[in-house]
Amino acid sequence: MAPGYLRFNQPNEAECNNSSAFSCKAYAVGNVLYLNWSPDPLDNVSFRPEVHVDPMGWRTGAAATYYNFSIGWQHWLSPQIEFRPEVGIYHATRDAFNGDANAGIAPNKRNVYFGASDVIVHF
Repeated sequence: MAPGYLRFNQPNEAECNNSSAFSCKAYAVGNVLYLNWSPDPLDNVSFRPEVHVDPMGWRTGAAATYYNFSIGWQHWLSPQIEFRPEVGIYHATRDAFNGDANAGIAPNKRNVYFGASDVIVHF
């Protein structure tokens, strides 16, 4: 494998309409909002709506507008350890998920439901 070659998850490079152009633009716009509520000093509940507009598909691999809605809970087990589970949905305005460009498989889903969590140890 050649140095600098990433077989999977490589970034999409911008392609200029004019091959003699020194540079060109690929743009995307994203907005995220965090709404938090703390019922007590050890707990925090977050609602996170997000919009990501990628009209050229350079950031995500599929030109679409993406919406994300997720709810997370942050709980401090001690002053050094916090636990953060989260559930949510990603929605795209066109088929953008469940594909593999490296294998030539086109995306065929518009929604992705997810659950995630992490444990953070502060030191």
